[in-house]
Amino acid sequence: MDLNRTETAEHFNISLSTIDGWKRRGCPFRREGRHVFFDTSAVQAWLAAREINGTGGGLGGATPELIKQRTRLARITADRRQLELEKARGELINRVYARKLWGAVMQNIVNKISIIPAKLPPLVHGLSIPEAKKVVEKMIFEVRSEIANPELKEISKIMSDNEKHVKNPKNKRARRQKK
Repeated sequence: MDLNRTETAEHFNISLSTIDGWKRRGCPFRREGRHVFFDTSAVQAWLAAREINGTGGGLGGATPELIKQRTRLARITADRRQLELEKARGELINRVYARKLWGAVMQNIVNKISIIPAKLPPLVHGLSIPEAKKVVEKMIFEVRSEIANPELKEISKIMSDNEKHVKNPKNKRARRQKK
């Protein structure tokens, strides 16, 4: 994941002057105009290599297996930090929550489709075929719109309200039993 100079300093918990020193010592970065970007995985690997070679304050003369394990650890650490950063930025969501939300979206779509047979006859009664066709097309359009662009905020609110509603009766029963 590419981060700018400030984000990289925050990511590695170092100062901006340390970042500048790393650049002078060969830390990998890419320049876009006046802006500088660092790939966190590449920086982590560079730091691990410096430590292994003894140029970064680490132990020199490491065995090939130790080098391999340190490189692996550096990559894992960089990946973990990247995930933490994405989570902090709100770019990741909880898998269980996403499944529940998607299930609610699908249930909403099924409900809209299921209601068509009950809703349709009164709406088209006495209409000509072209007029009835317009009513049917409008209903189909509503369902297709829901599929293409579900109201996630509304569905999420309904889910959280339902969870509160489901939890409260248990609490009331538990309180009644204690009395």
